Amino acid sequence: MIKARKHRYLLVVSFPQLDMLDKRNAMLMLASIRQFVGYASYAFANPIVIKVFHDNMFVLRCNRGYEKQMALALAFSRRIGDLSIAFCTIKTSGTIKTIKELAGGISLKS
Repeated sequence: MIKARKHRYLLVVSFPQLDMLDKRNAMLMLASIRQFVGYASYAFANPIVIKVFHDNMFVLRCNRGYEKQMALALAFSRRIGDLSIAFCTIKTSGTIKTIKELAGGISLKS
């Protein structure tokens, strides 16, 4: 029997704005995470960008138990390609509904 993994959702903001709808930027951000946590932890965490709210706000989904590692890896990421960038994790939640409600109430100006 295969057990379904439980997920955690991280609401993340990037400064300056980074278009996460562009798959290249999303892949570079995930590669940056992999650089900090290593291949094994990255594979167990299975991070993926699932929703983009604003130009600089997105939701990162990962497996439960790895959300702190993902938040730390994002905090230490300073470059995406040729762009200097900073990521800030606003909220971690077990449901996407809570993240959507919070993201809807936030208006960020960079």
